[in-house]
Amino acid sequence: MRQIMAGANLTTGALYRYFKDKDDLFSVLALPVCKAFLEQYVLVGDRLSGKARSI
Repeated sequence: MRQIMAGANLTTGALYRYFKDKDDLFSVLALPVCKAFLEQYVLVGDRLSGKARSI
């Protein structure tokens, strides 16, 4: 994290101005990725089970 912040010419303190803590930051970063993965997982499951809908 420190390397990323240093590359952006910011301090880690500046980052936590926008996030409560590491867990909050992780949630904001990971949630969209997890949602996209779940959507694809369900889509593949539907296709395999013959429940896929055409768009």
